[in-house]
Amino acid sequence: MAEEHNVEVPQETTPETTPAPARVPATEDKPAEIEESKAEDKKEEVKPVEEGHLGHKAHGLSFPKNLIASKEFFFFGTDAFEPKTLAHYLKTEKSAETAHSNIAWASHTGQGLLFVGDKKNPSSIISLADATEPETDGSHKFHFSSKGKKHSFKAANTAERDSWVAQLKLTIAEAKELAATVTASEAYKKTIESLTLAPPKKEKAASQAEPEAENKPDNVASSTPGATADT
Repeated sequence: MAEEHNVEVPQETTPETTPAPARVPATEDKPAEIEESKAEDKKEEVKPVEEGHLGHKAHGLSFPKNLIASKEFFFFGTDAFEPKTLAHYLKTEKSAETAHSNIAWASHTGQGLLFVGDKKNPSSIISLADATEPETDGSHKFHFSSKGKKHSFKAANTAERDSWVAQLKLTIAEAKELAATVTASEAYKKTIESLTLAPPKKEKAASQAEPEAENKPDNVASSTPGATADT
């Protein structure tokens, strides 16, 4: 008998396949510039300001306010003022023309004016209708001019400074629009007339003294010789 040979047929082997890694959608990273710009926007956000204390010095003021900054209270006007409540300002303002126009404006409305000092009896007034646009100096300071006088201010920080500058720009623009209406008002005209026609106190006192001098006899002692001659 022939021997049977068992031949092993090789089995087909399928190659092992490793699953491809799942594709994760790429997430776009936000640029750092966008985050920085948002942070800057938050820092630059200004809040409306109506009043507050500021360091202040102005060219043309009496010493030492013309050289050394002093901390003063400032407020934007709204309501009108009686001229008599501004008597102190009338005395201290060097320019009579400036004082008269500011007081006359205030007699019609407080809008368009920046007041200094007490809210009931301000010690000074800055006309914003005649003001230049405020400019910043460094991180805390700013300045503008009104009626030829430069006013320099110092805030506590940058945010406070920026709030004042933003409010001033808005109020100056409004004041310039109001100017024609205010100066044409009856209150303004009457106040200007009363202030310009009122004679200074010194001149009034001098005019009253002149008639007394005229009525006084030229020589009081002239009667004495006549009396001795009769005797």
